[in-house]
Amino acid sequence: DSRAEELAAAPDIATGMLQVLVVEARDLKPVHGIGTNPYVRGRLGEHVRRSPTVWSNLRPAWNCLMEFPVVSTRGNIELEVMSRAPLFGSDTRLGYVSLPLEDLISPAGEPAVLTTGPGNSQLAYRCEPLLGAKGELVLIIDYRKLQAVRRRLSCGAFGNALARRAAQFR
Repeated sequence: DSRAEELAAAPDIATGMLQVLVVEARDLKPVHGIGTNPYVRGRLGEHVRRSPTVWSNLRPAWNCLMEFPVVSTRGNIELEVMSRAPLFGSDTRLGYVSLPLEDLISPAGEPAVLTTGPGNSQLAYRCEPLLGAKGELVLIIDYRKLQAVRRRLSCGAFGNALARRAAQFR
């Protein structure tokens, strides 16, 4: 599995791990006046993650955890909400969110911090408007310095904890 290899190699090159829980999208606009089959594609540098597709839904709930090794705080994490073509044709971009890493990793200017966890963890709830479209994307974002990532017990346990926190905002 290339994703497992990528994350296993992260301690050798990364300074930390950015974890994005894509909770849901709200008020999406239908594609070409009909339904939409949304999913989220996340990109940080060369690392790309994708949520499952939610069929025929304008308010999809994914609760999908995306992990990205962070090498530098320069640049942005890009999250695109896409609509999957039902049978053929290309997928349609419904909107996107671009978040500067400096804003996510720096403790200054972070008004939506829910908690500061062990190991210099910064957990933040974000409701971001989609650029280029109607709607918004609900996220919970956590950045952990490399030492904290090594001490973590498991990805699944952390993802479950984020999902429980996300439930209180629905």
